[in-house]
Amino acid sequence: MVGAWEPSPLQLAQIKSGLEYNTRGTKAKTLRGSDADGWSSGARGAQPAAANVITYSETWSITGLPAKPVFTRDDILGSVSAEKVEGRTQYVTQSVEEGGDLVRGSFERDGTRHGTFTMRRAGVAKVTEGSGKTQSQRVTEAFFQNYGGADFFTPAEIQALKDSVAAGGAAKGGEQSVREKVRAEIERKTREQGVEPSLVEPQIDKLTEKISSMLLEGKSPDEIERALGASSPRP
Repeated sequence: MVGAWEPSPLQLAQIKSGLEYNTRGTKAKTLRGSDADGWSSGARGAQPAAANVITYSETWSITGLPAKPVFTRDDILGSVSAEKVEGRTQYVTQSVEEGGDLVRGSFERDGTRHGTFTMRRAGVAKVTEGSGKTQSQRVTEAFFQNYGGADFFTPAEIQALKDSVAAGGAAKGGEQSVREKVRAEIERKTREQGVEPSLVEPQIDKLTEKISSMLLEGKSPDEIERALGASSPRP
């Protein structure tokens, strides 16, 4: 059964103190007007510039202040050559509590979706503080936290590499051939996870050397897995 979400005591404290947000993907609208006449973010829908251009717009408005505000969002999608598709979501206040900091009411979307809502005043929002790391560093760290060490290869995959070496990999070119086979497999698995190997090249070098050395020493898959788990490569 699906139910409404309610914040935990910790989440509620975070809301009241002010949440952090990431500037990527955020959008803002300025509402103009007055309590008496209502507030609006602008005229409904921008006119498309050409027949082959499709536009989408949202208009937010607030009426019914201060007693029981009504919050309305109008959506318009369309172009010069196609009929516009419009939608409306409206939140109608039924009670104002906690000195105006808490609003409860009902909502309706296009006459087909109905429910209730709770709107709570939050503290001053602030931009999420960055770690100071570059994108490359973040990719490297995240990748090797999830796929480093014992988590990178399954015992079966280690056994396959061991069988390849035993089948003549070391004889045909010696240690270099073994390292090339291991590195090729590591780079393949790296790409499978959506990471370009060049971004994590130093870590791939370390992992290649470690696995190759243990294979050449005749270590078993279980021994290699334990060793990788004990010292995963890190950025």
